[in-house]
Amino acid sequence: FPRPKDVLVALEAVRKACRVTQALQPSNREKTNATTVEKSDLSPVTVADYAVQALVLYHLSKQFPYDGFIAEEDSASLRENNALCQQVRSAAGLSEPDTLQGIDLGKSYTQWKEDRPSRVWCLDPIDGTRGFLRGKEQGGQYCIALALVEDGIPTVGILGCPNLPVQVNDEQYAWAVDESEENNAQRR
Repeated sequence: FPRPKDVLVALEAVRKACRVTQALQPSNREKTNATTVEKSDLSPVTVADYAVQALVLYHLSKQFPYDGFIAEEDSASLRENNALCQQVRSAAGLSEPDTLQGIDLGKSYTQWKEDRPSRVWCLDPIDGTRGFLRGKEQGGQYCIALALVEDGIPTVGILGCPNLPVQVNDEQYAWAVDESEENNAQRR
């Protein structure tokens, strides 16, 4: 079972990340203020993806220095593009070295051989990047997904869902077409 410190530290990191994404999410689809980069698989990655990964993993690594980390992004694009790097650094509220280090912690598993850590944090910085890019006013849903796996067993799971209405009749949120239906239509 998780220790209370694991949960509290993880919640603090995800809450900070939610605030970052809320500030960076485009206000609507037509007027996007989210800088995106295309990955090799043609999927988008945003400043928010990088900032969340840097912030969460850096925060966790300071509290749990012997834990392992798995996450989606790496800092290669930021190292090649100084303006993008500065946007991410500013959004994450970290120094440039700490930003790059935080992001690259997510790829540290590539160095594991037989010395795999018994505790591994798994992060999807923005699960639903296309929903994030859609914007809250257009019904854009996404989450920050974080889990702790200990000796192969998931012990902590946290989803930060900044746009999820608290009540079904939440008047400050307009439901849009379900993203899974939209994605299925795009695949056909």
